Amino acid sequence: MLFNPVQASAGIDVLGHHLSPWWSHVLDQLRQEPFAFKYAWLVGHLNATYTGHVKFTVTRAGILEESLQVLSQLPRHQLCSFTSIALRGEVALDAGGVAREWYTLLSNAILDTSNGLFMVSNNDDQSFFINPNSERDHGPNHLADFQAVGRLLGKAIIDEQVLPFHFCVPLFKMLLGYPVSIEDVRYLDPTVYSSLTYIRDCDDVDDLALTFSVSVDTDVPEVELVVGGRDVDVTNANKVEYVERMVQYLMFERVAPQLQRLVQGLYDVLPQELLMPFDYKELELILCGFSEIDVGDWKRSTIVSKSLEDVVGWFWDVVEFDM
Repeated sequence: MLFNPVQASAGIDVLGHHLSPWWSHVLDQLRQEPFAFKYAWLVGHLNATYTGHVKFTVTRAGILEESLQVLSQLPRHQLCSFTSIALRGEVALDAGGVAREWYTLLSNAILDTSNGLFMVSNNDDQSFFINPNSERDHGPNHLADFQAVGRLLGKAIIDEQVLPFHFCVPLFKMLLGYPVSIEDVRYLDPTVYSSLTYIRDCDDVDDLALTFSVSVDTDVPEVELVVGGRDVDVTNANKVEYVERMVQYLMFERVAPQLQRLVQGLYDVLPQELLMPFDYKELELILCGFSEIDVGDWKRSTIVSKSLEDVVGWFWDVVEFDM
C-alpha cells in the first residue's frame, strides 16, 4: 500500500519534470554505488559549479525572522553560492565558525515548537514533522517561511554544514519523492499506527462504528476522507480503502501546501539531479550526520602531535564520559 503524492517515478523527478534518457541511465548506475562514492560525486559537482559567495548580516536576537526573510528574498544566482555570515554588533572573521553557528542557531529556532513551523513527531528520538496548524501557530507567512526553510536545507548541503536536528523518516522520503505507506505512520503517531493496523487486520470492523471521516487536529473540523464520508460506514468490504485514505490524509493532505513549498525551496538551490542518486537515509546522513559519534573510529583516525600526547587522554575521557 504505497502513496506517491510527490513521488519521483521512472523518467520523472519529484516536481513532475521528465528526465533525459541519458540521465536516467547514469542515475541507475549512481544509485548502485556506495554512499562514500556518491557523496564524493556530489561534493565534486558542488565545488565545480558553485564558486561565488553571498554574505549577509543578521542580529542574534532576530536570527529567525531576519534569516528567513533574507533566504526568501535572495535571487537565484545568490542562492546557488557559498554562504558567509556576519552577526551585527559582533566582530568576527567568518572562516567557517560564524556560518556554522548561524546554521545551528537558526535550525534550533526553526525547530522550536513555539515558533509553530514544525512539531515533534516522536518523543523518543526527537524527530520533527511539519505542523499541520502552522498558519495558526506561526502566522500568515508560514508558506513563504517553509520555502525559506527548504532553501536553508539546500544551502546547508552546498556549505557542507551538518544541521543539529532530525526530520522523521517519512519527511525525508517525501523530500526525495519516495513513496510512503502505512508503515511510515508509526513515525508520526504509534497509537494511530496501531489503530490502523488493527482495523486493517480486524475481521469485525463493522462493530467499530467508524465512518470515512476523521478529526485528528483539534482546530480542524471533521474531515471527510471521501465525498459524503460522514455517512459512509467502514465495513469489511471497504476497510482497505479506509486505511489507505487515512494514511493519505495523515501523511500528505493535511500538510500538502507546506510540503510543496518546502520541497520547492530545496530545489530552488540544488538541481534535483544532484540528490536523486541518494535514498532517504543517505539524505538524512548528508543533512544531519550521525546521531552518535563513534569515538573509537575518531581515535583511530586522529593524528596527535608530540606536544599533545600527554593531554590527549584527558580529551578522550571528556568526549567518552562527560559529553
